[in-house]
Amino acid sequence: MGIHEIRGVLDSEKGGRSAQMGRPGIKSIRANVAANAVGKIWITLLSVLFVPVYLQLLGAEAYGIVTFFAVMQSVLNLMGVGLQRTLRREFADTPENEAPDQINERKYRLLRSGETVYFAVCALIIILVALVSERAATGWLNYETLNPREVAGTIMLMGASIGLQMIANLYLGCLFGLDHQIAANVLQMLWVTVKQVGVIPVLLLIRPSAGTFYGWHVLNDVVFCIIFRLAVLHLIPVSGKHRWTFRDFSNLKGIWKYAAGILVISTGSVFNTQLDKIVMSRYLPVTYCGAYNSTYHIAGFAAYVPTIIGTAVFSRIAAMLFNGKRKEAEGLFHYVNKKSVLVVSAMSAFIAVFSYDILLVWTQSSMYADIMKTAAPFVVIGMALNALQQVPYDYLLASGNTRINEVQVFACIPYVLLVTFPMTKRFGVNGAAYAWAAEMLISTILYLYFFYRTSFGRGAVRWLLREIFTFFLLPFLPAISLKQLLKSLGMSSAFQVFCAVLTGGLTLLLMFVLFDRSLFQKR
Repeated sequence: MGIHEIRGVLDSEKGGRSAQMGRPGIKSIRANVAANAVGKIWITLLSVLFVPVYLQLLGAEAYGIVTFFAVMQSVLNLMGVGLQRTLRREFADTPENEAPDQINERKYRLLRSGETVYFAVCALIIILVALVSERAATGWLNYETLNPREVAGTIMLMGASIGLQMIANLYLGCLFGLDHQIAANVLQMLWVTVKQVGVIPVLLLIRPSAGTFYGWHVLNDVVFCIIFRLAVLHLIPVSGKHRWTFRDFSNLKGIWKYAAGILVISTGSVFNTQLDKIVMSRYLPVTYCGAYNSTYHIAGFAAYVPTIIGTAVFSRIAAMLFNGKRKEAEGLFHYVNKKSVLVVSAMSAFIAVFSYDILLVWTQSSMYADIMKTAAPFVVIGMALNALQQVPYDYLLASGNTRINEVQVFACIPYVLLVTFPMTKRFGVNGAAYAWAAEMLISTILYLYFFYRTSFGRGAVRWLLREIFTFFLLPFLPAISLKQLLKSLGMSSAFQVFCAVLTGGLTLLLMFVLFDRSLFQKR
């Protein structure tokens, strides 16, 4: 797809956006959900299909180094995540009585100020990672066959890729905030496809190593940063007379509190979700880290759905609340959250129960599957419970409320220090999984309760019991029953995964029929 075709997608979506400005109906939300779903499914399929290829080309140890990238990215992204999500919300807040030229000029100034900060942060990340790369390669990671100098070089490339991806995601966040979600997904799919698929011939033709893997990543990130920036500027055209100056940094003053709140939330979230992986990377072989992170990836399948829905409705809810339409925003939340919970519940139950077979079939590595045999179901359950918080989390951020999230992450820190850290250090992947699942159960109950009380008033306990945990537990009955039946018949893992997918889909359909028929109603 060339730049002219991309511009065509942007122009067509711009027209549709203008036609429906101020009238965010269910049809357009469904279109956004569909676009986000296609994007997530495509990206997920690429990651699922090519992990076995990467494992075969790179080997278990080198792929373990590659999975260490996810931990680095989560930690280093903290340097810019507050401003990134704040700009997404600011681009979504569009006053209905303000002229388009004024809106575009304000957003242009915010973009230029934000990206200038991000360029500096990107440079800082690259420098910091370069300074610690040798120490990380020789004194932190545990491996046997890899060359320490090559590992250090790979970590430096990881740092460059993380910084560039942070800038690219800033531009993507602006596109999502502008509610051009179809265009954003097209661009994101193109980015990931070139990166994930294109690296295979590069590995074959040049050299199958982690360094080559991330060298290709860096090249792609540079190119798509430029493409994403051009796309955003195309959608917020400003007068040729306007020029950005350093004085325009003053525009960030009005949003710094919200950005600081996001930073606090994200810092706590990374601390709560990544400490186990950091501990494992220090005390366990990189093959164990690769197995745990691969399971984490499988567990994330169910979490994609609330992320898709939350992304689709965030701009609409933010615009509704910004313009005083609270009842409409509440109705939209309940409409989409029930669907999110039903999908997460059905998917996570079958993924958890059949996690060993899924991991074995997917990675084609009996070593990975055996390492995670006991831990995998708990990782999946913990991830599913965390996913139940996603749409409420997006609702709070759209309303500008960060306090509940701040309290939650700080309340979890003592648990992580006193339970997660020693459990992971002593019992490895099993200890990390047990601690993670227990933390997410406690955290989800308290978070959803206080979210509902703060946002909607009374009825939080009834809502939790009827529309959250009843839905969450029900699908485990058919999943466990199916697993026991197939196990007694001695069926292969591949056949078990096939049956799990089929039965899981039927279970989800039945749950919608029983609890939420609005999905089948025309609007």
